Amino acid sequence: MSMQAMVNEICEVYSDMVHLSFFPDHWSRMPEGQKDILKDWGKFPESLEMARPWLTSCVREIESALSIFQEAGLPLQVTKVMKMLLRNVREHSMETLFTHATREIQSLHAREDWKVQSEDSGCITSLPLLVENIAVELILTLEQVVTGHPEDMKDPLRDDSEVLFGKMLEKTIDCLSYLAFEQEEDLHEEALLKIATQSGSMDIVGSLGEMAEDSLPNSDVRLIIILSNCHYITTQVIPRVFDCFRAHGYPTAKKTELSILEQLSQLDRKLFDAYIERKQQPLLAILETGMFSRSSFDWEDCGSLREIRSYIRELLMTLVFIHNEVHLISPLFVSRVISKLVEITAHEMLVLLMEIEVFSRNGSLHAYAELTTLKETADPFITDAAE
Repeated sequence: MSMQAMVNEICEVYSDMVHLSFFPDHWSRMPEGQKDILKDWGKFPESLEMARPWLTSCVREIESALSIFQEAGLPLQVTKVMKMLLRNVREHSMETLFTHATREIQSLHAREDWKVQSEDSGCITSLPLLVENIAVELILTLEQVVTGHPEDMKDPLRDDSEVLFGKMLEKTIDCLSYLAFEQEEDLHEEALLKIATQSGSMDIVGSLGEMAEDSLPNSDVRLIIILSNCHYITTQVIPRVFDCFRAHGYPTAKKTELSILEQLSQLDRKLFDAYIERKQQPLLAILETGMFSRSSFDWEDCGSLREIRSYIRELLMTLVFIHNEVHLISPLFVSRVISKLVEITAHEMLVLLMEIEVFSRNGSLHAYAELTTLKETADPFITDAAE
């Protein structure tokens, strides 16, 4: 056997061994002669999870071997086998890395502890930073597998990895939505399981249940926390992650970034509308009861104005409570939330006043005083629409 033939055979055996380590179905595609050669090497791993940690180092070793062969001027057939092997392992590494990172982000809802920490742009839980850490770690690892090849700027793997990167980040939006809108019973069970796992015992169910209830905020507070997380991810995490992405070989990733930001914007509106919907109901109920309670007040036949009626005070105290709830989590959203609620309240008050057929003189004074009180008290939050 010639030297060229021996080198070629060694490369083919090496290629088959690597393929079998990462692609179990490769065995069925191998010629019988090649199978006989590899039978003496024992069993290859059946679990891809066992092989995953070796992928990036394997890519480097194959690249090193290919470089040596090319410098030695070996025949095209030899380098062709190694190039095909490198291509397959790089592609598999990329897919495996993205699958693992996507699953990590997808399961972050189970790790949410609802502990709020202060940041410059508001209060957040650990979730946004966990997303950033997973994404940056992936980019740095990906550089060794896909983007660390300046001569391959048109490599299709780059386009594939950009698409996969976008799909991975979309799981962040799914995770935020789950935490905001999932039934409280399901979130309570997850919190219970998390505490039980951390304690190392499933026997103390009663006390763990109380701890889980204490750790899970009510649905309104959860909406504001997730809204704050969403804002932080939009304004801080995504720009930093994509800056890192572009710095490591993806200069054309702007389209993917804009797509993710648009989806986050849609989630922001959904979260905000859900919170406003919850908070406007008691305000509207107070208005309707206070303005149309015939048993206590009649706009056509009422006494002289002595004080602002209790329903206005109750309305303002409810707005104060909402202000405090939002401010404790994210002062950034106070103006946005209260302004919207004042606008809704003002519109509803106008509708209700228009339904009153006849005002007495005293009734007109009451209406003017109540409107003025509401306007002056809520003045910092009055929008053009509310005006």
